[in-house]
Amino acid sequence: MDFQPNNVFSVSIVHFNQPDFWRDAVSSVLMQDYPAIQLVFSDDASPGFDKTEVEQFIENNKLDNLVSYTVIAHKENIGTVRNHNLGDEACIGQYVTHFAADDAFASKSVLSAYASALKTIPDDALGVFGRIIPCDRELAPIAKPKVNLPSEEERIAVSEMTADEQYRHLVFKHGSRIPMGASAFIRERYSAFHPLDTRMKFIEDWPFFLNITRNGHRMLFADIDVLMYRAGGISQSKDADEFRKSYLQDLVSVYETSIIPFICNRFDDKEQTSILCTYLTLINRIDAVSNSEKLASISIDPDMMFRVCKKLLSDARSMNNWIGELQEGKDWLEKQYYILTEQNQALQNEIKRMKTSLPRKIARGLTRPIKMPKTK
Repeated sequence: MDFQPNNVFSVSIVHFNQPDFWRDAVSSVLMQDYPAIQLVFSDDASPGFDKTEVEQFIENNKLDNLVSYTVIAHKENIGTVRNHNLGDEACIGQYVTHFAADDAFASKSVLSAYASALKTIPDDALGVFGRIIPCDRELAPIAKPKVNLPSEEERIAVSEMTADEQYRHLVFKHGSRIPMGASAFIRERYSAFHPLDTRMKFIEDWPFFLNITRNGHRMLFADIDVLMYRAGGISQSKDADEFRKSYLQDLVSVYETSIIPFICNRFDDKEQTSILCTYLTLINRIDAVSNSEKLASISIDPDMMFRVCKKLLSDARSMNNWIGELQEGKDWLEKQYYILTEQNQALQNEIKRMKTSLPRKIARGLTRPIKMPKTK
């Protein structure tokens, strides 16, 4: 088989505290029919994690098409996003994909189908995404899942959008409608947007796809059943108050870093107001404002929230205009400073010249013979 670097498919599995499921994930990679596979398994300091056990499992089940594998075991918990980044750094293939260790590929031909699709994408596309199949703990498909996944119609519609249209779609859907775990990329293009934004600890997909689409790249839908998805993973298990608060803080951070700084040029006033309404409601939910009770009373009144947000937008524009005027004033003052500095330097030079030349003139005057007027 041809194991050239330019045809290796890298698969990164991110793991945290999934001792009952990671074997399904690893097995689904090892059974792939793609001819050259690299496997990276990155654990985020799971309690009782045994790196040797994972390595031995891979050794016992690998086929000839496994080019290499790496098992990473972090000593301290660093969060989903950083764990994802460090797994990516170990990838060497022409193509790359990632998924969580409690999920599994849907068939043995997923990587081959991915590769076929990636070979035909246009220059403005970063990669492709396929279908997620919601499953129970035993990886049996669920007929009516509770998780909010894109419909087939939405997947096709997203694929036909421009990059800017995909960005707007991702903003108004208030989350990632392109599944990172069911996406694959041309690694060279993907690397231009790596590492993922570590200002978020748990949410890696939404800010990533907002970033690439805002910068003119898009994702295309490939007609592939990609991932058997165990509903109830880390992105769904929000029962614990501390995790829920951290997750909500991540959502707020996405708005603050990937949406709000760019809304003036991409959305009209009503759209901007809607975005800010969502943002302020999120802030209220994590009690991150000093007057949360008052804000809560506003958030349940859409008309009042509209007026408040519109006033905030107006104030923001006024502030931007004021900042612009200050900048103009600053530029004028700097120009005057440079002019006065140059004039002052010229004056100092003239004073210095006069101090140097005046004694010589006085001395010449004293030593010069005095001509007396002739008498008649």
